[in-house]
Amino acid sequence: MAVELLDLCYNDSSVQAFNILNKELQDFNNRTIVEISKLANNKFFLAHSCCQKWLGQRWCGKIQIRELDWGIKLPDWFKIYTSVFLVFPMFVWISFKTSEITYSGEENEEGEEDDEEANEDNFMLQTNNMTPKRKQKKTDEVIIKIQNLVDRGETKLPVYKQIFYLWSAPITKFWIHQLFYVLFLALFSVATLMPTCGNVFMNFAVFLWTLMIWLEITRMTYVKKWKYPEVPIFLATVEIGLILVFLLVYLIFRILPHFVDHIDYMTAKFLMSIGLLFFYYRTLAVFLPISRTLGPMLIAIKRMIRKDFLTWFRMFMIVMVSGGISIHASLYPNFPITVDALKKAFARAFFAMFLTKIDDLDGDPSCSYLYQNVSDEYCAVADHSRLEECPYSSFGGYFIVIQYLLITKLILVTLLFAMFSATNAQVSKEALEIWKYQRYGLIVDFEERLRLPAPFTCISYLLMFLQLIFIQLRRLKNSISVCCAKCCRRSQDSTISRLITGKSLRVGLSHYFLI
Repeated sequence: MAVELLDLCYNDSSVQAFNILNKELQDFNNRTIVEISKLANNKFFLAHSCCQKWLGQRWCGKIQIRELDWGIKLPDWFKIYTSVFLVFPMFVWISFKTSEITYSGEENEEGEEDDEEANEDNFMLQTNNMTPKRKQKKTDEVIIKIQNLVDRGETKLPVYKQIFYLWSAPITKFWIHQLFYVLFLALFSVATLMPTCGNVFMNFAVFLWTLMIWLEITRMTYVKKWKYPEVPIFLATVEIGLILVFLLVYLIFRILPHFVDHIDYMTAKFLMSIGLLFFYYRTLAVFLPISRTLGPMLIAIKRMIRKDFLTWFRMFMIVMVSGGISIHASLYPNFPITVDALKKAFARAFFAMFLTKIDDLDGDPSCSYLYQNVSDEYCAVADHSRLEECPYSSFGGYFIVIQYLLITKLILVTLLFAMFSATNAQVSKEALEIWKYQRYGLIVDFEERLRLPAPFTCISYLLMFLQLIFIQLRRLKNSISVCCAKCCRRSQDSTISRLITGKSLRVGLSHYFLI
């Protein structure tokens, strides 16, 4: 019903439908219609093209990126980075909105769903009006265009507000946080590759940077819990716990050994490698899903892993266990039953998916000749140590290895690819709709991030603390002013009442004596 009403309104007047999405409803705790639909898990409503435009405007905040017809098209990330760090390109590439989110532009079926294309269409109208008369030399034309853009600019806003709006936009936070996260991964990688215990200063830098990331995730999760109850925070809570555990492990196994010898550096290297994998894989859940191309692809990959890979892995386990035991028993008939035997058998069967080990099918010339001297009474002999690790070459060994490789490499692997292809074809359209539904939570995540990325979030926390102190002092000043005003008013009232009482008494006495 809600989707049909939105569709009717959108077809009748797209501007009116877009403005309705901005309206806050007092009966629903001042929430917008989009927030209510997210709270109600209405996937089809959020996937509507009108809602996607609304989210696209919200993703850009109060800025919009210009697309100028200069014969070359630059990516948005380049425009944002140059505008943020060099400031001057901001007057050329960025336009600022001085009012709330409003709709503008014509209707395009597919193009409007892509927020980047919508922004380009909106600002092509503005840049056309700003284009000067053409001259023969293209360099002069470009100079005049830049001068016109700077002169025209956004004169309604001062420069400091333009910088503030630029740093506050979710799209800017996305690119800035992604850049510094890549730098964090580079530092973490170098610290992991450092020999032995590594460099103490680099280890401290990684620890403090990770701590800043953990504090920011904790703050965002708390804010989203109370401000956006429609956004799930379960995975964020799990992430907070995992990073906290990593911080404790990193402190104990990597930093303390610089001062107290209590653990070997090989264990610390392994734990750092696990943490490095976690923070690299975290990129798949934090930064890549916002992409219109990679987002639906990641959703399809999740579906393939949950549905197809687990089903396929159950079949592979049957073949792997039987093949590993049979191959090991055929090639090493005298190997004792130990943990090492099971490890070798299953490791060979598992890695046969990627590697083909056949060097022991022909036996070992240094010891295989001993199998020719085995008699029928060999089973009664207690000492088999000479043949325990000696491979035995036979037709049976070849047969078992070949049938296992045929099943795993030709049948099971081909079956897995076929299952992935079938699932991808089925969920490709559905994955796009799911991504549109999840896009709201992704935008909210970057909306609530601080403007400065880790490790500079400590500056933001300091400014927030000073702002809190200033607000409390101002409230205290106002309360003192109110109390002083009340006291002055009371003293004035009492003085006036005493004056009136004294005057009345004098008038009464004079009247009495006159009588």
